Amino acid sequence: MNGKQRGNGMVWGIVGVALLFIPLLYVLSIGPAAWLSSREYLSQEATETFYYPLSLACKRFRWCQDAVNWYVEFWIPHVYS
Repeated sequence: MNGKQRGNGMVWGIVGVALLFIPLLYVLSIGPAAWLSSREYLSQEATETFYYPLSLACKRFRWCQDAVNWYVEFWIPHVYS
């Protein structure tokens, strides 16, 4: 494998990893966003707008709703108490 092929492989590897981690980071960012929103550093409207695709998934799949609720409760325990 020459240097150019190795470089192309590395670029595609980085792209592949990014395509896997960006959606994961989006979903995991709801916890800190909920925490910031509960303390009024972020508006409720902005948070709801940004996480609208995740909200749709949670409406469609009960397991998604349960997981997101558990995760948000981890960040803001008093919300669901």
